[in-house]
Amino acid sequence: MNFLYVPTATYDFPVREFNGKKLKFQYQWFQKWNWLSYSKVFDGAFCKYCVLFCNDYVGKGSHEKIGSLVAKPFIKWKDAIEKFTSHSKAGHHRFCINAADNFSNEVNGKMNDVATQLFSQRKQQRNENRLALKPIIETIIFCGEQEIPLRGDNDSGPFSLQKPANKDGKFRALLRFRANSGDNNLKKHLLSCQQNATYLSPTIQNEIIEICGNLITKQLVTDINKSGCFTILCDETLDVSGIEQLSLCARYINFKNQLREDFLCFIPAYDLTGENLASLILEKCELLGLDMSNLVGQGYDGAGNMSGQFNGVQSRIRQKYPKAMFVHCAAHRLNLALSSSLSFSSVRNSLGVIKDVINLFRNNALAGHALKNNISKYVPESKRTRLVGLCETRFIERHDAINVFVELLEPIIISLQDIQETNRSVSSSASSFLAAVEKSSFIISLLVCEHLLNFTLPLSHYLQNPARDLSSAMNYAHDIINKLKHLRNNYIETFSSIFQDANKLRKLYFDSEIVCPRIIKNQKHRDNYDCNTPEEYYRTSIFVPSIDGFILNLENRFKQNNVLSSSEILLPKFALNENVSKLKSLNIFYEDRTSEKVVCSEFLLWCEKWINVEKKPTEMMDILDACDAKFYPNIHFLLKILATLPVSTTAVERSFSTLKRLKTLLRNKTGNERLTGLALLSVHWEVSISTDEVLDVMAQQNRKLIL
Repeated sequence: MNFLYVPTATYDFPVREFNGKKLKFQYQWFQKWNWLSYSKVFDGAFCKYCVLFCNDYVGKGSHEKIGSLVAKPFIKWKDAIEKFTSHSKAGHHRFCINAADNFSNEVNGKMNDVATQLFSQRKQQRNENRLALKPIIETIIFCGEQEIPLRGDNDSGPFSLQKPANKDGKFRALLRFRANSGDNNLKKHLLSCQQNATYLSPTIQNEIIEICGNLITKQLVTDINKSGCFTILCDETLDVSGIEQLSLCARYINFKNQLREDFLCFIPAYDLTGENLASLILEKCELLGLDMSNLVGQGYDGAGNMSGQFNGVQSRIRQKYPKAMFVHCAAHRLNLALSSSLSFSSVRNSLGVIKDVINLFRNNALAGHALKNNISKYVPESKRTRLVGLCETRFIERHDAINVFVELLEPIIISLQDIQETNRSVSSSASSFLAAVEKSSFIISLLVCEHLLNFTLPLSHYLQNPARDLSSAMNYAHDIINKLKHLRNNYIETFSSIFQDANKLRKLYFDSEIVCPRIIKNQKHRDNYDCNTPEEYYRTSIFVPSIDGFILNLENRFKQNNVLSSSEILLPKFALNENVSKLKSLNIFYEDRTSEKVVCSEFLLWCEKWINVEKKPTEMMDILDACDAKFYPNIHFLLKILATLPVSTTAVERSFSTLKRLKTLLRNKTGNERLTGLALLSVHWEVSISTDEVLDVMAQQNRKLIL
């Protein structure tokens, strides 16, 4: 490296002769060009930076081979100043100086190496891309949580921050609003990105929605598996596009000791046989990652393909998982009991009239306006301005419909009288409805239905609560049955109050009293009871059959469940030493955990705990809180199973409501993956989704943008 030498100021440089002139290297050149060096061996000048860092070829396209000052010494001193000046301006020389500076900084620890610099640059680009895509992901999540449709008629092609000529969907409109409102990262991305890397396409939307749904499902499945036991709830419905959608939900106790019923997914079903539905459910549960060894219950409606004893879904699943006990939905049982008990002629006809009257006022503008005016005039204290629809299947709405009908009976009658005097097409319907409402049998049936349904209304409300438990639901049902039996035993006094109220209504609105219909001995199609008074006649023909049918159907529908009757010995009020032998019926749940002797010993200690306790808890979650899982591990587990057993499928019904809001006539082509993702975002909107998690999943695939 002696050619990189810089001599001292007293050094005597050799003299060379050029065209008769004797010239030599001038020392002051070192001060003017600090990159110069001198070689004693070659008696020539070199550029110390280019010697170390220059390539063999330079210039555009690397077409010029390096020469003097780099590959060989410069010795033409007469051209020195011109050569040194031009070399200082050369591109390869400036590059070598930068390379030398970078090398020096790196050696001295002032600068990172090349790999680190490249990584830092990539990291910076990644962070910028993530910041740009986060608003897009947040907007999709927002639309999903609020059930806002994303797509429009013109939601493809270039994106403009200006208001388009045609609507391009709410998703793009929200992004445009966000970018124009100060989101500079999004604005920069939308203005600078290539047309094929905007990440706004329906395909990217579907991918992000699916990723969000998977993240929510993963969190739910983790909580379900940690709970130790769970039950599945299923039902199917036909969506707007004609696809049968099977909704899958799970009931379990989470880590916060809360009873949860969580929607998991929609499964399209094209074959509704028990075999196919059972196969779909099991395949989906395994695909989701549910630990099926923890499955302890199944909750469905009473359809044969679901609850069939031999070929139903519950039977086929129990063949594979024997611990999965089937419980018929209590809400469906209550609806079936009420439907059967109110199906004989007098009450059925009255309910038909009520339904027709309600439909008249709900579906006709003239009738609805007349009713609204009469409500404000005659019952101004009422908060109701419209009648409630009489649903055939949801009896909690039937309760409300009948109660509201009784409350607004006066404006209903006055409105019917007003309408029948008009020349509109509905006047004839109003006239016939008024004649039907005026009948004594209608008024009696209306008040009897109101009186009886009011006893089941609390149970209907209770069954809507996810925190309910099967034991309490059955106890409440039996309380209702006992109360109805008490009313039946005192039927004369009970009906007397109803009859007096009916008589008052008849006098108030029709200026007449309740009367018996004409009785003919040979009449076969009408109730012909030989009674002395109208009260006795309607008590015999309407009230007694109604309450008898009510009690009978409730008893048949709410018979004690075998699993429940065996498990109830664990409840504090039934925790008696003599019941220890009944624990054998529960061995299917604990045989893989411990021995029967250990469980029996725990049960005896559990009984001892409640001997001297006067106020024993009755709600399952209170009982679980009182059971120390460390001291009574097996009893606590059995109580947990009892709390987890399904009560009703209201969580499934709620998911159907979400389905109807998401998959509408305008969105009937929504794919099933997108539908399930949007449903999960809507139902589980309280679950927070990190945009970084979504981007991490997206980054697992090759992208046009570095993520």
